[in-house]
Amino acid sequence: MIGSERMAEVPKAQQRGVSAAPKEPWLVRELVGEFVFAPLARGALWLVLHAVLMAKRLLLP
Repeated sequence: MIGSERMAEVPKAQQRGVSAAPKEPWLVRELVGEFVFAPLARGALWLVLHAVLMAKRLLLP
């Protein structure tokens, strides 16, 4: 009986499994990760790789 009383308090959109809260913060985090942090990480890996290769070229005969 308690469960049915709680369901009566929940809006219809949430009863159907549709969240009433906007999903934009998740989308913003996903887009920032995709278009900001991923290129920065790729650039950092590229710099480290080329620094190692240049050091190897300079230090080894």
